[in-house]
Amino acid sequence: MKRTIDFKSKNEYDAYMVQVAAKIEANEDLTKEEISNYCFALPYDKKKNYSFCDNDRFEYLYLHKLDNGRTRPKLTENQLNDFKEFIDSWKQFLDSKNYTNRAEQYLIEEHKEQIRALNKEYNTATDISTTNSEYNEKLNEIIAYNKYIYINGQRIFTEYRFPIEMKLSNRDIFIDEKIFFHSMLRHYGQVTKQIRDNKSYFTEDILVEEIFQKVIEFLTKIEAKSIIVENDISIRVLFKSVPYQIYTLRIPDNRGTIKYRVNSFFPIEDPDKLRLIKEEYEVIEIDLELGYLKKK
Repeated sequence: MKRTIDFKSKNEYDAYMVQVAAKIEANEDLTKEEISNYCFALPYDKKKNYSFCDNDRFEYLYLHKLDNGRTRPKLTENQLNDFKEFIDSWKQFLDSKNYTNRAEQYLIEEHKEQIRALNKEYNTATDISTTNSEYNEKLNEIIAYNKYIYINGQRIFTEYRFPIEMKLSNRDIFIDEKIFFHSMLRHYGQVTKQIRDNKSYFTEDILVEEIFQKVIEFLTKIEAKSIIVENDISIRVLFKSVPYQIYTLRIPDNRGTIKYRVNSFFPIEDPDKLRLIKEEYEVIEIDLELGYLKKK
């Protein structure tokens, strides 16, 4: 998607913005690219004049708040109030469980798991006053991150037609929005650190927007190599010397046919699991960058 930073000159940028402004004045529909460029270029206060800039405005607030003055200006009091309004509204949506599509359903399910983990963490605390303050702060962080990931997911999903179906060792595999939300929301700490550092990658070798592409590529190459995947729930690969975990979930349909939904994808970092891989797995080379991890 073309962003304002891609324009070759200020004249090109000015002409583009005038053209989009004319479409707005004429009540014409804007393309996603035009919305993205126009909103991105506007000063913050002017973004508030257009409801279609709300996602851009939220991202501006979220990234500035997360940065906390390190490389971006700190938010003003009015901007902090705007941010709170976004969080309160998104919390109402998540709590209502009134999803309108499969992606929103997955998003709410993942949020529910995050809140369950947060409640478990704070149920053992003894200092109630401190606990309440810290709990609410972490809750708001989780809600803000949830909305940020949802907005970015909507951009990425337009590149695909879900579900994406494929074969793996004679099993029916499918990929949909679940893998994105599960992978991004369950690895909250690692990903927010990347965002805070102005980095857009999921790992050093995989960008966030490449998650679907890479998982499809890995599974397609395994199948093309006629590798027999014995464990249909847990699939492990080695990409650029980094081990990755792919988890699937058995999903029966109304006729009892079993399909496997790819649920999660992440780099393996747990020391015990890394030791287990080193001792009990062998690498079946697929190409110069990718290998399948097979249990000995």
